[in-house]
Amino acid sequence: MKCFSLANSFYLLLILLLIANSSCSKSTDLKPYEYEEGFLNYMNDAFAETTFYDKDYLLVLPDQACLACVGDLYQSIQSIQDNANFLVIWVQSKSSIKDTITSNFPIVLKDKEGVLQRYETNIGGPTFFKIENNQLFNQTNLNAEIWKELSIIYQW
Repeated sequence: MKCFSLANSFYLLLILLLIANSSCSKSTDLKPYEYEEGFLNYMNDAFAETTFYDKDYLLVLPDQACLACVGDLYQSIQSIQDNANFLVIWVQSKSSIKDTITSNFPIVLKDKEGVLQRYETNIGGPTFFKIENNQLFNQTNLNAEIWKELSIIYQW
């Protein structure tokens, strides 16, 4: 009788472990970007000759966000050391802060006409994407705290 109880306990433990493992998702899991078609149309319209799939990360930084709201975020972005794998799109560059941020990255596309607003992209503020297998993933609306979390996850 004890063998039967021990075997049941083992199977119960095994089932619980499998359920727990399947319900946990890693923070680096890739979630498809719902508005990728609209974003690709935007890229073709605004930057026809530019490809970005050779990069690992994409930052879209609309200039319409209030400086007080994004100042800490922009300081954090400036401090990144391994910036070669980033593509930055600066939308409607009106402020002087763009020069300090964008000079830190080797490739910066400037959307001076605000073409992004013509497309359904679900981008309303500073936004991060992971690029993998010629697709955009993990759309993340940024603030300084989230940026710090991402820097730990992606180790930049």
